[in-house]
Amino acid sequence: MVFSENDPRLAFRQLAKSIAEQEFSGETVAFLEAQFGLTIGGRGLFFLDNIYGEARGQGPETQCMMLRRFFRSVPQSVDLPGDWRLAKDNILPRVRELSYLNTFSGKLKTLGRQGIDESIVMAGETVLPDHLFLHLVYDNPNSMQNLTSRQLTDWRIQAAPLYAVAKENLRRLSTRPAFTRVRDGLYVSRFRDNYDSSRLILPELFAGLELQGQPVALPFSRDRVFVTGSRDSVGLEKITDYVIASLDQTRFESLTPLILGERGWQVFAIGKHSELYQAFHSMNNYQQAAYYRTQKAMLDRQLAQTNDATQVVKFTLLTREDCAYLSSLTLWPKAPALIPAADMIVVESGDERLLLEWEDVKDLLSPYMQSTPYYPVRYRVGELPPATLMQTLRPLTRRS
Repeated sequence: MVFSENDPRLAFRQLAKSIAEQEFSGETVAFLEAQFGLTIGGRGLFFLDNIYGEARGQGPETQCMMLRRFFRSVPQSVDLPGDWRLAKDNILPRVRELSYLNTFSGKLKTLGRQGIDESIVMAGETVLPDHLFLHLVYDNPNSMQNLTSRQLTDWRIQAAPLYAVAKENLRRLSTRPAFTRVRDGLYVSRFRDNYDSSRLILPELFAGLELQGQPVALPFSRDRVFVTGSRDSVGLEKITDYVIASLDQTRFESLTPLILGERGWQVFAIGKHSELYQAFHSMNNYQQAAYYRTQKAMLDRQLAQTNDATQVVKFTLLTREDCAYLSSLTLWPKAPALIPAADMIVVESGDERLLLEWEDVKDLLSPYMQSTPYYPVRYRVGELPPATLMQTLRPLTRRS
């Protein structure tokens, strides 16, 4: 990767290298040649795209704190026992957003390792919503390591029985009261062992809480899950207040609220007419911006390797004049591109740029957009929609 002389990532990469040398004393820390990241001795590769996006704009002390937390939390390689039975007590389930899976796979491809089966082991879990997945890790006091398909092949065991072991191990670690009461109807998880969010797969832990309505959980970080009732507007508001105030200081896991029903967890939809809609919508846009930023860095690297000129369009955050919440914007350029889904879209039409509400035009424009398998979703677009169609749209603004 070639950096311009004034690229702020240069200074951040140097700071990351200094912090890594302190955290991993005695290990050789070096810059990756073709990536925005570091290689640290035998511990593997540390990509900096995501942590840079979170730390950008913070002061030096805060950046140092965030980098230390980053290096201490990233899964690291350890020598695993040769027999799974010797490792079984340390195998645990880990819940993550799908965005992590796409980024993980993309990084392996970028490094030219397609020939090695390094895909992380996903486990079927029917109580989780579609945007979350479960995988297996080997846990030890100082780090956790993702278990790969290759490791299970070496152990000669399938994922299903190993997942059953992992789930039972997590249940064994969850015998004490799972939540602390913050106020009437509002609780926060109390384990602080890096697996609080993973306990979504143990819905029995959420039974017995005094709530107004069904349990609504927000797995804010792997050490902090908030729970309130679906009809508790004050509890829901308190959750948004804490999350919004903590976004710049905490590496979040998920900002999507979930509701527990008979079939497990599902996304808890906040209606547009709710007083809480603006806060939850802002949280969702903040989350999507982080995911799209990491995804864009991955796609830019992959396309550059194949000399593909497809443009990977940014997901831009902004505050609109007509509302108080954080909104989002994308662009449909004249050249072939991969565009994210956003609240608004700018479409270049002739000599004009039309600003359109995504919800108002997505059905009309969908025949000209090809969905891709990435998460969050991106659409592959080529030629602009015909002028006759564009003339039927009602833009928010029209600029030359």
